[in-house]
Amino acid sequence: MIDLAKENDLPLSVVQEVVSQYDASAVDEFQGRYDDAEDFAQQLVDDIGIESFTDFQYYLYVTDTDRRLMAQEDADMYVDDIRDEDGGNRLIEEADLDVSEYEEADSERQEEMLDEAREIVYDRIYGEVFEGLSDPYYFLVEERGMYDAESFANASFVRIDFEKLADALEQDYTFIYDGGSLYVFNIR
Repeated sequence: MIDLAKENDLPLSVVQEVVSQYDASAVDEFQGRYDDAEDFAQQLVDDIGIESFTDFQYYLYVTDTDRRLMAQEDADMYVDDIRDEDGGNRLIEEADLDVSEYEEADSERQEEMLDEAREIVYDRIYGEVFEGLSDPYYFLVEERGMYDAESFANASFVRIDFEKLADALEQDYTFIYDGGSLYVFNIR
């Protein structure tokens, strides 16, 4: 066993544990030494890409800050785009305000109603987008069709939950902690 440890540059205690759980050939499945499981997950993503994992979208998220910014942008664009449609009628309708009252009002009252309608519709769109981004893959790829899977995974605002991925990797790899390091073997 000492020869296996020296040959694979592994601590003897790690070799003993691997051999006791499996057999001597398991040492050949050594993948590397890492600080922790998240470090291993990050290295694996760097090597093969997040899209290589089954159900990779499960490990992707958008930060709350980015969700807020994206929701604000979408809501602003939406209400600005429809404000001038049909002389403002569409915005009034979407806010569930009285269109006939709007049409009969003087220009000052119409502006007040448009501002009120803008706030109502803005809040609704903001809420829908913010909530939708709690599952960003489904919302942006499946529901809205804004991205394909690969471009979504590589979008600058998308983050990887390495902790969640590391937990999943424990199902496929053998992790042995020794002396403050993680030794990973591709055996299960």
